[in-house]
Amino acid sequence: MRLRKMLWHFLVGYASLFLYGFLSFGIPDKNSISSHVVNVITMFATGTLAVMLELFTGAPSCVSIIPVILILAPGSTAVRISLEDIQHTAHVADAVLQIGIWDNLVLLSVTYAVGLYIVLEAFKGALRYKREVRVKAKTVVGRLTSMRLTSI
Repeated sequence: MRLRKMLWHFLVGYASLFLYGFLSFGIPDKNSISSHVVNVITMFATGTLAVMLELFTGAPSCVSIIPVILILAPGSTAVRISLEDIQHTAHVADAVLQIGIWDNLVLLSVTYAVGLYIVLEAFKGALRYKREVRVKAKTVVGRLTSMRLTSI
């Protein structure tokens, strides 16, 4: 894929990550939105932008979605929970284990999946129609090309 075609995918990724940053750190009251709800909202916005891009340009939506998931992947959260777990097992004072690492990873994965599932189900009909139109156009072009070749 050429770099000029990647511009829109970069814009989808950056817009989604700016939304995530605003919802996570830009709202003054930290307890207003749960981090799991922020993940669902971010993945919903990412999926919506990516599907709209697919509908208008024909580029696959996964090219926009996968980098956002990789950036939002729970690397820092897993490290923080691992450190909390180490402190809890070492009986360090004031160390409270809130949730296990695997529980948190599963919960984060579910929030990502819920956000994407809502978008893909909402746009399923439009994506199917666009693919059918594209397939019909390719078959018509293929028939015209084969007719030209046989008439020569």
